[in-house]
Amino acid sequence: MKTIQLLLSSIVLLSLLLSCSKDDIDNDNTLTGSYKLTSWRVETPIDLDNDGVASLEFEPGCLNDSELNLGTNHSGSLLYTSFVSYNTYLEDGKTVFATSCSMNTDLDRNTLSYTESETSIFIALNGNTYSAVKNGNTLLMHIPNGFIATDVDTSETTIEQDVTYVFNKQ
Repeated sequence: MKTIQLLLSSIVLLSLLLSCSKDDIDNDNTLTGSYKLTSWRVETPIDLDNDGVASLEFEPGCLNDSELNLGTNHSGSLLYTSFVSYNTYLEDGKTVFATSCSMNTDLDRNTLSYTESETSIFIALNGNTYSAVKNGNTLLMHIPNGFIATDVDTSETTIEQDVTYVFNKQ
């Protein structure tokens, strides 16, 4: 009798272990949790590092270690680790970028609230509402006119376009 119970227990344990795959663990469908900024994207290519190659997607750079936290009660926080400003000037008829970073020494978290629909997440932050989409462990947060570059001499806006922040769940 003990042999049958041991055999049945082993079969149940083995089936439980085999039924979970790595995909089940890595592809967390819950929205709540902590997300780290891994990149950001613009709509129109720019040559932000002045290497002659315009790009659409960039590493976090100054914003490395920035994070978005979404709680179970539809509230959360967003922490930017730096304040970033983008400036431009003309050199030989070509737009040149100058990026300035100031570390966020106070590390203030911006509180937010969010709601969900079947296809989108709406994040209310600092009086504005932004849309986001979750795909597996990735959250894409769209900020209309979130990338702004100003002329070094006149402080007038030279480039303004939408930005999408790419966060990965930790």
